[in-house]
Amino acid sequence: MENQNTTIDDLAGMVQRGFSEVNEKFDKIDTRLDKIDGRLDRIEIKLDNVVYRKEFEALLERVKILENKELAAS
Repeated sequence: MENQNTTIDDLAGMVQRGFSEVNEKFDKIDTRLDKIDGRLDRIEIKLDNVVYRKEFEALLERVKILENKELAAS
């Protein structure tokens, strides 16, 4: 193998290419994160008026009690 001398300019070019590749990857990640943020915003809007399951089950139980009282009174 032949002994090659690497200059400072060669090293600077290698480092620059490495940083360019990293920047491209970060740009792709930023784009994906922006899409995810948009999706999460839409999900939050949809969930804004949602009743939670425990609240629904408690309400359902109360309705059953009222229905049973109504049937018993008839």
